[in-house]
Amino acid sequence: MVIQEISSKNNLLGSIFRNDTYLTSVSWMILPSEPHAFVKIVILELDENGMPNQAKVMHESEMVPNVDYEWSSYDLPEPITALYGFYVGISTPNQTLAMAYDDGIGSPYIFENNTHMGCVDWTDGLNEWQTLEWAGYANNLFVRSYGINYGELDKSLKSGENFVANPVFTDFISSHQVRASQPEFLIPGNTRALDSYKVYRLLPEDEYIPNLWTLIGESITTTSIIDNSIVENGIYKYAVIAVYSGEEQSDAVFSDTVTVVNIGIDDNLFGGTTAMFSVFPNPFNQKTNIRFTLDKEQLITLQIFDMSGTLIKTLANDNFEQGEHTILWDAVGRSGAKVSTGVYFCKMISEKQTSSIKLIVR
Repeated sequence: MVIQEISSKNNLLGSIFRNDTYLTSVSWMILPSEPHAFVKIVILELDENGMPNQAKVMHESEMVPNVDYEWSSYDLPEPITALYGFYVGISTPNQTLAMAYDDGIGSPYIFENNTHMGCVDWTDGLNEWQTLEWAGYANNLFVRSYGINYGELDKSLKSGENFVANPVFTDFISSHQVRASQPEFLIPGNTRALDSYKVYRLLPEDEYIPNLWTLIGESITTTSIIDNSIVENGIYKYAVIAVYSGEEQSDAVFSDTVTVVNIGIDDNLFGGTTAMFSVFPNPFNQKTNIRFTLDKEQLITLQIFDMSGTLIKTLANDNFEQGEHTILWDAVGRSGAKVSTGVYFCKMISEKQTSSIKLIVR
């Protein structure tokens, strides 16, 4: 392990994750030349080139506790939906920031260019981002993200040779050798070797009894699956487990509850028209993503209702192709005004079923 150092009022070192994600927490390790009782966590959107965009701050924490020479962690006040990826960085304002990073060799932490970088002052918009490989290093900074990974982005990214040289960047390289274990994390980052997923169906009350779950798919390499094995109407949840190289598995990540109501079922209709949908994040404040998967093209209606049954907004009423779809609701009603905090319901009507999910707006 090696240490990377930078000293300025608004220094920032971190890594990029160029996937559609649902981010819940961050872990990091600092090996300093001076004590750091607190650090700041900064999460930025990515620009059209897949690089950090200082003008689009998704989250900037207050100063949060840090323990030097150990993995520290920070839970976001509210989960962040990063449809186009994100940059997560650690800052130690007015102090030298020295972060640990590994050798970047060997599965599951193989280094990739343009994924780990820093900025002398991320707030002024003048300083260029500099990658570790530009400074002659091929290592992964010890910044890890937890959450849900929905898949890679289809985006053309610039190579390291497009970065403008910043001589200040080379001043904070040093080479202290340390040893540290990697933490578990649910978002398989650029250096994590993800093999496949396992998906289970379960009753909500059985969430903590894995031997009662029904396996509906394994060795899955896509980010969507259609459950054609449901034989009874009811309320269900789904559990997804990521399988990494060496058969290492993540903890289960659970969906929201899914209500299945099939109308006019017969042997020829059931199984070919099931449409599953879920909502992330939930509860939410600014916006949420309504995802649904279809096994064939069909008419889909998505509507939001309040507790009294009043229609708040129709989000969709159109034909959708086979596959996975995402509809964004920004908590705005038909009038164009933000809805008040409280409980709402998202109702989806497909050819052969009607389902609903409870939404909580904070």
